Amino acid sequence: MQQATDESLGQQWTMKAGDKVVLGPMPRGIVARGFLFNHIYHHRGEMIVYLRATGNKVPGLYGPTFEESQGMK
Repeated sequence: MQQATDESLGQQWTMKAGDKVVLGPMPRGIVARGFLFNHIYHHRGEMIVYLRATGNKVPGLYGPTFEESQGMK
């Protein structure tokens, strides 16, 4: 990513399974950003489920958690 240029990130990218188009075409920059953020969101969700299942408090990442908004402790 450090060597990426605006031109390279603007090139079209397509995900294929054989000859079938699965995703795209779309700019490579949008693909990279989407995959990276979705990966982060996925692991954040896993951690929240694990914390709740083990009886731990979930930290508020973007404001109050569900528990805090419902008056739970």
